[in-house]
Amino acid sequence: AMQDYAAEQMHFQNPNLSDEKISGILRIRETFNKQRDDLHAPDGTFRDLAGSEKTQAIDQAQQEAMAQLLTPDELQEYDLRSNRVAAGLRSQLTAFGTTKEEFLALYAIKQSYEDRLYPSEPTGKSAQEDEQAHTELLRQQDTEIKAALGDARFAEYQRAIDWSYRQTMQLVSRLALPPETANQVYAVQQEIQTRAQAVRSNRDLSPAESSAQLAALSAETQAKVTTALGEAGFAAYRRYGGDW
Repeated sequence: AMQDYAAEQMHFQNPNLSDEKISGILRIRETFNKQRDDLHAPDGTFRDLAGSEKTQAIDQAQQEAMAQLLTPDELQEYDLRSNRVAAGLRSQLTAFGTTKEEFLALYAIKQSYEDRLYPSEPTGKSAQEDEQAHTELLRQQDTEIKAALGDARFAEYQRAIDWSYRQTMQLVSRLALPPETANQVYAVQQEIQTRAQAVRSNRDLSPAESSAQLAALSAETQAKVTTALGEAGFAAYRRYGGDW
């Protein structure tokens, strides 16, 4: 029954694959998952120090087995439908309007950084060193994404993956306002946050002067966002992610 359910799920996720290839995929997954399980003790730790390297070898062998079963196009389609990175990317890009070519380029870059950004085993470095390395990898990843998309589309990409922008898009849709309204509100947010940071970092200002300027920026924000969304829209914006 479990095998039948797995086959049904696989058919649903990959409607273009034949029954024979679906069965083949399930056999491959079962074989290599068993090999991975054998590397672990009952408490979930690796049985020996080479466990991480053996896992990578199993992953590589499974990918090679899949490449023998599927055509290159079928394998790419399968990866994009089942891969965790691809699923996360699809969720992240709901507000981007990506083309197929852009998605494939972004996926290739994200996938190439996945293991380095999120290693399965401790690195042996301090938490601060790990954080610095993570930040540098993200910077390198963004550099590659910018090169792939170009400056203009990269700016749109950065806006689209911003959680607050996606929340604003949903609010604008509920309010039946033009989609461009979300871009206007996001531009206000970016401008005000930049100016507020300049105020906070200005050591020449007294605490009272700093507070007064930040209060003025807050009032300016409310006026501009209210103009874009209306009174009720501004109140909703404050409730759903706009209270920055």
